[in-house]
Amino acid sequence: MLFKPRVSVPEIRERTSKFGAISAFPKVDFPHLLICSVEYSAPEALQLNASGKLQQVDSRTDMWSLGMILHKLIFFRLPYPDVDPADVNGLEREVLAYPGWKAAADPGVVAGCKRRGLPRELLLLLEGLLCRNPRERPSSDRVLSALKEGNVCGVKYAHDCSVDRIL
Repeated sequence: MLFKPRVSVPEIRERTSKFGAISAFPKVDFPHLLICSVEYSAPEALQLNASGKLQQVDSRTDMWSLGMILHKLIFFRLPYPDVDPADVNGLEREVLAYPGWKAAADPGVVAGCKRRGLPRELLLLLEGLLCRNPRERPSSDRVLSALKEGNVCGVKYAHDCSVDRIL
């Protein structure tokens, strides 16, 4: 589903992305529009720039969304406290405040994953995907290449990974 404004605006470019996000980026002065699943959105995708418009997003925000899906698959929930999904403002505040996933924050969770037979590399991948700094997230090409090689631990991160200190 694509959103088109009801006013005549020349050269509007439409783009579907972000697991349900729909945005219109006109080449003229028209507000930036975004409809998305807030709980899967990267924090930087919800922040406004100096002119009060949402920032441009790229594949690194999609890597965050992939990380949220992986988090839900591993832990059967998203990392936010019990926020009413209908409370979009509360959910947005949670997303913006979320520090990213760090294994060191809860060694018991890592031990539980080990008991369940989940590979440590999966936790390395999750930590990289849910890194607050978009520049430190693995690229989609790197993740895909590592998965094809059967070597998720081949995904390199720019930051020190806390999973290694726990396992």
